[in-house]
Amino acid sequence: MRSTYIQRIYINAEEMKSLLDGNWLVDTVIEGFLLTRAILTTVATTDVDIPVAVEPAQPLEGQDLTLTPGGKPIALQCSWYREQQAEPNRIFTYVPSLSPPEQQNGPNFTGRETGGPGCSLHIRSLRLNDTGDYVVTKTVSGGPETGRVHIRVSGPELVVQNVTPEHSGNYVCQAENVLTLQKSNSTLEIEVEGVEVRDVTVTGPSVATEDLPVTLTCTAVGSSVSYSWFKGNQSMEPGQHVVLTNTNQNLTFDPSHRSDSGDYTCRGSNSFSSGFSEPHWLDILYGPDPPVIHELVDRERFKVHLSCQADSYPAVSYIWFLNGKFLPDQQNPLVRDLAPEHGGSYTCQAENGSTGQKRNTTLELEVRGK
Repeated sequence: MRSTYIQRIYINAEEMKSLLDGNWLVDTVIEGFLLTRAILTTVATTDVDIPVAVEPAQPLEGQDLTLTPGGKPIALQCSWYREQQAEPNRIFTYVPSLSPPEQQNGPNFTGRETGGPGCSLHIRSLRLNDTGDYVVTKTVSGGPETGRVHIRVSGPELVVQNVTPEHSGNYVCQAENVLTLQKSNSTLEIEVEGVEVRDVTVTGPSVATEDLPVTLTCTAVGSSVSYSWFKGNQSMEPGQHVVLTNTNQNLTFDPSHRSDSGDYTCRGSNSFSSGFSEPHWLDILYGPDPPVIHELVDRERFKVHLSCQADSYPAVSYIWFLNGKFLPDQQNPLVRDLAPEHGGSYTCQAENGSTGQKRNTTLELEVRGK
């Protein structure tokens, strides 16, 4: 893809020679004069990764910081971002090819950032929340360049989040006088026994279909957490179709049974604390099972009652057929006159709309004359 970039700039002969050595076409070259030019270049399909130099290497709160990207020394423009390359994260766009260079501030500009030689980023009076990733993109001859660097700003207060026993050890605080260059250290030994278990949570489906696998997952905050499961007040153990995996964090029914419906609770514990999740209700949909037809003869009224029942959850709907033909407007139980013309094969069909399953049962009814 070819694009046109139109710009008014001051340029010297050495810069022009460098540009002409690349993929750039310039209409007119007059050293030291203001030019209007059209530059055509082929845009590279992928960015070139470049390093970013950090000064000082271990920045402290209150110090100034300079980030300088590597790559080609001459750039038409460059943009700096916090965390990721997106417009809401843009700090500024710096245009060194203008005279004087121009800085176009973006949404993430705090008033402490300035651009400098080599498309550098200078941040004054560092703060702890300046810690994070910084991304730079450079527009140069031959295609764009991209650099990324992570900065950690240290201060008088060290905050360690999500503490675990692995954070045990000797912590050293070093204070330095930038004028006398004298340093002083203080060491503190920290032993983390463990983090109390909290926020025990069960996630997973609330509804599943019989014969299909279903998994519930337990999570908790804490160190060296062990997990156990309960259905109601009864402890769950692996076996048959019950499977515990991932150090008991996952409870799987494979396949699931209708008897698996119920309340499930997870317990998280370590050597000095424990906690329970809220109950998680699981419904297992099933059926219908093959229907059962019950026959009841009312000889006084010369009627026969045919009732159909099928075990299912949720409840099923029933329809009747006589000799394969649908009987409209018939309810369950089905009531028929005791007449020879009403004899034949009666089929009850039970359907579960939630599982999509249907089951049939047929009864032969023979009615003889008086």
